[in-house]
Amino acid sequence: MKYKLLLLQAEETLIQLDGSISPEDVAALLDIQKKGVRLAVITFSADTVSKNLLAPLQLIRHEGFVLRCSNHKNVTEELTKDNLILNDYCASKDAMQVGQKLVKDVKQLLFNLMVKRSEMVAVGSSYTSIPIIEYAGLGVAMADASEQIKACSDYITLGKNKNGVAHLIEKFILRDEITKKNIDDFNREMENSMVSNLGIKIVSINPNRIEGSMPVDKRTCQPYGVVAGGASLAFAETIAGLGSRYLIRGGEIAVGMQVSGNHVSSALVGETLRGIATILHQGRSSHVWNVDIVTDTGKLVSTVRVVNSILKKR
Repeated sequence: MKYKLLLLQAEETLIQLDGSISPEDVAALLDIQKKGVRLAVITFSADTVSKNLLAPLQLIRHEGFVLRCSNHKNVTEELTKDNLILNDYCASKDAMQVGQKLVKDVKQLLFNLMVKRSEMVAVGSSYTSIPIIEYAGLGVAMADASEQIKACSDYITLGKNKNGVAHLIEKFILRDEITKKNIDDFNREMENSMVSNLGIKIVSINPNRIEGSMPVDKRTCQPYGVVAGGASLAFAETIAGLGSRYLIRGGEIAVGMQVSGNHVSSALVGETLRGIATILHQGRSSHVWNVDIVTDTGKLVSTVRVVNSILKKR
């Protein structure tokens, strides 16, 4: 898996008003721990309370970590018997100072686990979380966080009451395992549309690379038996559009803004074209994709530039 450590703030991301954690979030967190992803939880609850609240996550069994913020004197205690580390931070400190202290200890944790910064996901919604969100390879804000915290994050997941943690895990941490499901869902979604009418299928989905296929037949060819340039442009825009849909944050939509292509050779009826979309620029308001369309033998037929605009849902 790309990500090997998930760090989240319990009260901000997991604990509901009744003190429970949703079954969906519990199931997702247990699933990734069983698959080898380490879990570190920040909590502002007292020692005994935090252990009771977090018991469903089975942190001891899976050698997880708890970073505890309380009004006690700052101490670091390692419970080797339970394979659980508890760090105390004084909650009366400035939120950003606490956040910076947490980052310092997270760096040490990454070193001990031999996990790279790029392999860490951090989730939160308070000002204490800002330094960690900015430091992590993938920084995530909850949907109910302030705009300032959202602006610091790479992704905005659903709210705590909508299983935002489970959503995040499915979208990013388990994405390698659910890619086949995403492909099937997309191909099924495109039935009875221009995409399916042209015979376009998605073959593989990766974070920055999408591949698809399109046959050269009576649906996509010119009267002369070669692929139509318009079909190639539609093919390129389709797979680049899916790529942007896969990368956008919650609450965003991707819409096509510009398509331009160069047709450098032909493909004959009976051949199957392969489209490879790779992202060149992933900004907050736009994505730029390069799409190479090649034959089965690797001959370049068209190279296309696609620009998608990223908008907020209304």
